[in-house]
Amino acid sequence: MENPLPDEATKAVFKLLSMETSLLISRIAIINRIPSLRSINSLLPYTFKNLKIGTTFMEINNIQWFFCPVKTPEDLGKVDIQIIRDKKRAPTRRVNKSAYQQLFDAYVKEGTVVNGSLVLNGAPEFVSSQQDSKLKVQCKNLELNIRSPKDYDLLVGLINMDTVDVLKFPTTPNTVELLDKPEIQTVKTLHLVITQIPGHPSLQQLLALRNQHLKLRHTRFPLDHLDALVRDWMDTGRNVGTVFSWELISYEDALMMFDHFEAKLGALRSMHPRIGQTFGDNGVTIRMKEEKDLVMFGGRVMRKDKEFDTSGLVFQMEVFETAPIIHERSDDWW
Repeated sequence: MENPLPDEATKAVFKLLSMETSLLISRIAIINRIPSLRSINSLLPYTFKNLKIGTTFMEINNIQWFFCPVKTPEDLGKVDIQIIRDKKRAPTRRVNKSAYQQLFDAYVKEGTVVNGSLVLNGAPEFVSSQQDSKLKVQCKNLELNIRSPKDYDLLVGLINMDTVDVLKFPTTPNTVELLDKPEIQTVKTLHLVITQIPGHPSLQQLLALRNQHLKLRHTRFPLDHLDALVRDWMDTGRNVGTVFSWELISYEDALMMFDHFEAKLGALRSMHPRIGQTFGDNGVTIRMKEEKDLVMFGGRVMRKDKEFDTSGLVFQMEVFETAPIIHERSDDWW
């Protein structure tokens, strides 16, 4: 059967069919039925909502592929493939071990776009540091769940890091060194999740970060590290709009920090005209150089911020342009 559409119209149809899972299946079905379209399909990137890449699995939207190595001597070059779609399992099939690479090459190609989240859990064995430099996936939200710097070095080459706005990074003792990478230090929003004390960042690593928004989930983050971070922001003159958010256990923790900076750095108890819709109005303000204020406040965040959905309590500091008036409150205001 011949291609019934001009090339440009065909390309437009394929791009449309790459958006949702049901349409993705339709795109696959079309090229299976019309072989003449396969060459065009192979050249066009896909657009996915979510993509996960692991050592032995891949997930696109709500379809999962698991490739389990076979250990029997007669089938050492094969894998058992399990496909799950919408929580429904297809029968397991035994296929050649190259099946994962074929799947990967078909969907992870130059210009592939991930509109939701790209999650990296590990590098498949066929991915090498010699990957085609043109193979760049575009995504705004990237999550690193990798176990080693080697996996990062192999996989980061597949991503156009210039398109990443938010990077979520649960650090481990083996991966915390990745905080020294320039592309991580400067990504617009860095969300650090510290679950293992041996894997927590050093003070020097925190001070080297230049993210516009640093989010931290670290229940044992020491006050002396926060104090050093505040002093560094003041000394280096961080830009207006720079934000630090730290998930808290209780609001009393925020009040303790307000007291600390009032005593140590002369912070003024204040209400700031640009906060109050999400957080409580009460906080402290420290004067910075160049007509800037470092404003600290705390409270319960709006539930739509799913990055902080455990306790919902956050201490936050942000650099503002100096407010015309700082409303000082009496000693008993909190």
